[in-house]
Amino acid sequence: MTRTSKLRSLFLSTLLVLSVFAGTVAFAGTAAAANQPTIVSATEYSPNGNIEVAFNRSIQKENGISTFTGADITVYIDDQQYTGGDISFAGLDDDGSDGDIVFRVTPAGDLTPNQNVTVDIEPDVEAASGPDTTLDVNESVDVTSTDIEEDASSADSYDSRSQALTVYEGEKIALWANEGGNDDEEVTVKRVDGTTQLQTSTGANSRVVAYNTSGLTTGGTYSVTYQSSDGNASQRRFFNVSDLQLEASVDDKNLTDTDDLEVDVSAIRSGEVTATVYDADDDEVDAQVATLDGAPPSATINMGTLDSEDGPYRVQVVDNATGNSLNVTDIRVSESAEGAASLQSSIVTDHAGDVVQIPVSVSNTDEATVVVGSATEDNYVANLSVRDGDDDGEVVVLFNTFTAGTGTSGSASGVFSVEDSDDKLIESHENESAGLFDIARANESTLDPSDYNVEVYAGDNADPDAVTADSADDIGTVSLLEPSVDETTLHVLPNGREGDVDDLESLQENLENDNITQATRVANKDIVVAEVQASGLEGVFENELDGGADNYTDALQNQNQEITPAGDLWFNVTQTNPAANQNELELSVNTTTTSVIEDPNNDTYYVLYDTGPAEGERPADTSAHQATGGDVSPSDGDRFNYTFTVNDEIYDGEDDSDDLAYDRITHQDVDGDLDTNQDGEITLRAQANESVSGTTNIAPGSEVNVRVQSSDEADPFLEPLTAIVQPDGSYTATGDFSGTTAGTNFTVRAQRASDSTDISDEIDGQITAAPTASVTFDDQESDGDTVTVPSVTLSDGGFVAIHENNASGDVIGSSDYLEAGTHSDVSITLDSTLSEDTTLVAMPHQDTDGDQTYDFPDDDGPYTSNGTAVTDSASITLVTDQATTTAAEDGETTTTTEETTTTTEETTTTTEAESPTTTEAAGETETTLVEGTGTTTGAGPGFGVAVSLVALLAAALLVLRREN
Repeated sequence: MTRTSKLRSLFLSTLLVLSVFAGTVAFAGTAAAANQPTIVSATEYSPNGNIEVAFNRSIQKENGISTFTGADITVYIDDQQYTGGDISFAGLDDDGSDGDIVFRVTPAGDLTPNQNVTVDIEPDVEAASGPDTTLDVNESVDVTSTDIEEDASSADSYDSRSQALTVYEGEKIALWANEGGNDDEEVTVKRVDGTTQLQTSTGANSRVVAYNTSGLTTGGTYSVTYQSSDGNASQRRFFNVSDLQLEASVDDKNLTDTDDLEVDVSAIRSGEVTATVYDADDDEVDAQVATLDGAPPSATINMGTLDSEDGPYRVQVVDNATGNSLNVTDIRVSESAEGAASLQSSIVTDHAGDVVQIPVSVSNTDEATVVVGSATEDNYVANLSVRDGDDDGEVVVLFNTFTAGTGTSGSASGVFSVEDSDDKLIESHENESAGLFDIARANESTLDPSDYNVEVYAGDNADPDAVTADSADDIGTVSLLEPSVDETTLHVLPNGREGDVDDLESLQENLENDNITQATRVANKDIVVAEVQASGLEGVFENELDGGADNYTDALQNQNQEITPAGDLWFNVTQTNPAANQNELELSVNTTTTSVIEDPNNDTYYVLYDTGPAEGERPADTSAHQATGGDVSPSDGDRFNYTFTVNDEIYDGEDDSDDLAYDRITHQDVDGDLDTNQDGEITLRAQANESVSGTTNIAPGSEVNVRVQSSDEADPFLEPLTAIVQPDGSYTATGDFSGTTAGTNFTVRAQRASDSTDISDEIDGQITAAPTASVTFDDQESDGDTVTVPSVTLSDGGFVAIHENNASGDVIGSSDYLEAGTHSDVSITLDSTLSEDTTLVAMPHQDTDGDQTYDFPDDDGPYTSNGTAVTDSASITLVTDQATTTAAEDGETTTTTEETTTTTEETTTTTEAESPTTTEAAGETETTLVEGTGTTTGAGPGFGVAVSLVALLAAALLVLRREN
């Protein structure tokens, strides 16, 4: 018992000692943990991308050194270690003894909120005093988008509402207490109406607060107040909150694994955005950066295709500058059906040498392989793969049959291309299978006219050995016809109008409007338009474009320069009527004189040649004919062949006669005449709508300025008129001379409007009195077929026209030609019988064309007074015939016709009623109507009740008498 008690006592004593020791150890450990530094904040701010890491106490590296260097800091941006520059403390804070360090990443500059930034400090840090408990620093950084500084001396102080900074709701902004160097400074954010949004401090050892503006009212203005901890005067700054209106959408959320995911993004401010696709496990699949621009700023971001097994997907779109973000969710991807490809046309026909269009359709795939030709049957085969870049299900393959045959391009990519810039030629091969010859040695001309097989396959199988005819999805034929140069037809275009004809559409419009007309002559400075009908040339031009030519004009110029030793085609202008013992004049064809508008789909090329700057030379030859150098201009009457020539070698590889087509035109100086009377003068009436006409050799469609100027000081006037030259070379300018005085002399001159070149001599003329007329047209009764004009006086003769209702009404009749003078009771037969009473207008008309035939409205305008047509009106009342039948004693019937005037008004008329009296003689019955009285009101039948009773009584008496 005693022993047991001793053992128990020893055990309890041991426990007591151990517990005291353990308590001592525990207290020491608690003291050490309490002295371990912690991170208060890690914030990126300032335009330079400063990063402040603030601790709760002074720190040093675990080696006891309080000064940090760039070697101690590692920065990770989006989980990737930054290796593009240095970590710099220059001008910042590298001393941890004040509880923080501040550094920047160079030359990365200002970081953006869309980036995930992490800072790692190695070696570990510890408190600058106390137990050596270290902290492993690996901290995520708050990245801000912009700064509001306390320091009033900063470039952007935002110290008034009118100078407020604009931020977008959701931005994280840095509130930077950088005045006075104090930390733990109080910061307050309020609406200007006084509602407090935030009241905090920068924190121990920190001078910056990262403030998230989410939830602030858009359109509101806010103030930031900085109050230092020592109570010094505060500083107040302002910012406005706006809505970024960041939006993102996906047109189709149900895709196949062959469809590209396209995200449409917009906002009210331009700048970069990042779109990131996440799968169902929220793992990042792909990220793309795009720039919003335009009005409004927007972009479509192509995220490519997605795997059908990893959905549904979401897309996060982040505005890089502000950090604002949104998500498009529930994007589902299914496995696509098997891809297929087909030819839209089983037979495509074109000419050898042209560029053949081969439309290919694809479904459930973006790619197709096309095989053209056969190594065994055609001695030509090409394989190419194409991609449908805009998902319209179509790729139009362009096959240059000129370069295919000649090898001019030097590669298969110069033979094949795609029509739509959104589509793509992935890969192409020509004659690369084993045993085939090289294309450069295939031929020296375009591909031969023949039928070439075309096979199409779904997918990318451009390797010539990877496809077989048995596996083709579709087959067809490219049929190449024999090319030829058929015809050149010359037209003229007015000088100054070349700027209106800069493409095929505008050229065709001018052809339809007769501004470009076929011609055998061209006036100096007008433009010759050579319409060339030629097939098999499109490939030559396109090859020049591929070689660097800007357009068909440059392409033709390049070919013209290759005439020696030989180009593929050329255009020249050569004189055909040189003087005796003189060589032909060859005009220069260059980009100053010549331009080309192409219509290859119709095998037509328009060569526009400006005769204004045209110069040339008479080259020497072996004859004794005169030769001259350059700078020789065409003379009046020189005839030229405009010739389009194709080197025959490109058609058939044989060096024989070239194919050409030409047309001939005569170059002339600008000329013309004004139309005059037999005395060689022009007379104009002192009235409106007077005309000056003439003819000229300048191009139809040209504008002509006609200048009519008084030569009498007593009655000065200047009337500028304009006219357009018609296809027959005539023109007519019309003006108002009603303000001039008869007897005034004037001169007339006509000029081409585009360059003020005279097209006529100056012609004298005189103003004559304006023609006059008067007409009297009285109210009258008519049978509806004719009317009578009591009096009309015409100074120059003419006609009287009858208009219906008013002066602008339809013409319903006209007189025969009336000589000059006064005419009475002119009877005019109407074109159709009047059906009711009406108002008609008589209007005298001139015989302006002198043919004594009424031709209005084409000619024969009305006589006018003070600019208004001379007229008189009359009310026409229709008169009809009414027949009355009477039985005579001898058994004959007598009919009396009385004139009745039709009155349309409702009237009350009192009439004498007729009482029938019956007498009998010689077995005959005679009834005599005895006048009585009756009243008819309104539009009644013309007799009353009394008359009806008398008539009935007479009839009854007659019946009784016959019965007796």
